[in-house]
Amino acid sequence: MKGAIHSDVSAVIPVWNGEEHLAACLEALLAQKGIELEVIAVDNGSSDGSAALLRQRYPAVRLIENGRNLGYAGGCNVGLRAARGQVLLVLNQDAVVRPGWAAALCAALQEPSTGVVGCKLLYPDGRVQHAGGILRWPRAEADHWGHGQADDGRWDAPREPDYVSGAAWGMRRDTFGQVGGLDEGFWPGYYEDGDYCLRVRQASLRVLYVPQAVVVHAESTSLGGRSAAYLEAFHRGRLRLALKHLAPEQFLDAFVPAERRWLAGAVARDERLALTRVYRAALQMLPALYATQTWPVFQAVATAIQQLGLGVWREADEMVG
Repeated sequence: MKGAIHSDVSAVIPVWNGEEHLAACLEALLAQKGIELEVIAVDNGSSDGSAALLRQRYPAVRLIENGRNLGYAGGCNVGLRAARGQVLLVLNQDAVVRPGWAAALCAALQEPSTGVVGCKLLYPDGRVQHAGGILRWPRAEADHWGHGQADDGRWDAPREPDYVSGAAWGMRRDTFGQVGGLDEGFWPGYYEDGDYCLRVRQASLRVLYVPQAVVVHAESTSLGGRSAAYLEAFHRGRLRLALKHLAPEQFLDAFVPAERRWLAGAVARDERLALTRVYRAALQMLPALYATQTWPVFQAVATAIQQLGLGVWREADEMVG
């Protein structure tokens, strides 16, 4: 669809063991005014009673049960494909929207050149978590405007950031049709939002931060901050983003030296151990990501990744004791 957006809106919530967060998330979402909202919860094989809670307490919410963990991107794709709305919103299970959230995103998406819109995210204590995202190259480091700062008006102007957080964002249905779904290779999560925003820009559409759409977000409740699972997922996503969006010569001439300089610094042993697994995972990703590259190019990048992995393993081993 091109031009004006219809009034129907779908909100998709990917769910994985989110029972303790879902009530607050859904009560705030269902209380949105002035929007006819279809709410779809996609359960990724939860074992904590999330699906039962949704069935028993929220019959108005359309529940899709995958039976297994498809990750953030996979869960979102299932819900987005099933959605009926002309505006497609996505919300994390641990996010609580403020009044006017959906209306603000819908208003921003009235402009056909706008492909994706994101929100102002706040920590539960009121500090800013995200006011638009920054991708720092060549290491594909994700950062956030306003992170940890007071919500004192400095972050209340719209901007076109590098990306917006997938914790709470929206798009037009025709954007989803044109750009396609989220990349499920970013399993279980992290960096698929940055990847999607880069792809949206490649389609000549805008990525917009909308400060009037405000969400309180607990952040990292699925994997836990700085757990081994978090560190591995985070860096795997970072490597995948770099391999997808840097040309091979940029990866070799810029990413690899920058990565080595970072590794030469104060990187903790638990993070180095996670990186040994991440570099192995990057090698497994490479055949699909480099399917159109020549063999010498593939071999050069694969060798560089192997050398990073060997180096970080030796460094982690030396840090024992």
